[in-house]
Amino acid sequence: MKKELRHIITIIVAAVIGGIVGYILGKIQIHQLQDPSFIQQLMSHNMMIHEPIGTFNSMMLGICIFAGVATGLIIYNHFACKLTLLMRVIIGILIFPFYSIFGMVGVIPYFIYNIVLLFKNK
Repeated sequence: MKKELRHIITIIVAAVIGGIVGYILGKIQIHQLQDPSFIQQLMSHNMMIHEPIGTFNSMMLGICIFAGVATGLIIYNHFACKLTLLMRVIIGILIFPFYSIFGMVGVIPYFIYNIVLLFKNK
């Protein structure tokens, strides 16, 4: 299997998992905020009662996070392939927030780039 196709499948699977997790969390949030005992517990601890973000926005957030982390890991693996295993682990743990944010920002351009490369090399 070509590297580009493997990357595309990885991003799509991560996006689907993120959408499912986001949908579940959106539904849980809506049900929690409809429960009077949960609201009473929040009020007893002087905590804010927020508006639910909804299932669609929660799904989009889950897709962005999961697909972005997968893209960040793919890009990190590309740049760190020349390092030793110990250095890869240490650097990977230390800069995880940076390459995951970079992946979230660049998931759509990277996805399109891989599709173009896949059809160009065919």
